[in-house]
Amino acid sequence: TAYKRVGRERVVTLRGEVVEYQVGTRLPQQVELRAFDEDLYAQAPDLRRYRYVYVNDQVLLVDPATSEVIEIISD
Repeated sequence: TAYKRVGRERVVTLRGEVVEYQVGTRLPQQVELRAFDEDLYAQAPDLRRYRYVYVNDQVLLVDPATSEVIEIISD
């Protein structure tokens, strides 16, 4: 799927803690959300309204307006 092309950035959590995220969780403000590559939007135009972050071997699809996780894609 289109998600497999997402870069594999790691999120550094506070004090090295492992944090489990679920759909509906709001991410902390210090988490840097990433935009998808432009060429990915041709395959999945609905992604334009979202951002992502890669953490705990998962891609978290995030609504940037609310910082809420809307989908979790595991490797």
